[in-house]
Amino acid sequence: MSKHSVTLYVYDLSNGMSKIMSQQLVGKYVEGIWHTSVVVYNKEFYFQNGVQDDPPKKTMFGTPVKEILIGETELEELDFLELLE
Repeated sequence: MSKHSVTLYVYDLSNGMSKIMSQQLVGKYVEGIWHTSVVVYNKEFYFQNGVQDDPPKKTMFGTPVKEILIGETELEELDFLELLE
């Protein structure tokens, strides 16, 4: 059985603006406006009106600020997709 790496991508949807502007706009410091995705089977899976997928780093979210290897799965891609349904 083959193993597939699973990586978490973390995005700041504000592109750093939260760090700069949050104190003035909302009265407290907000480091970022976070969104995450999971990369497995050479696809990036994320939630936007349901689960979507794109090639890694080709989503509308820009460049991830962090990439965290969270482990491996032995699930085959078809089984994984079935679980998402």
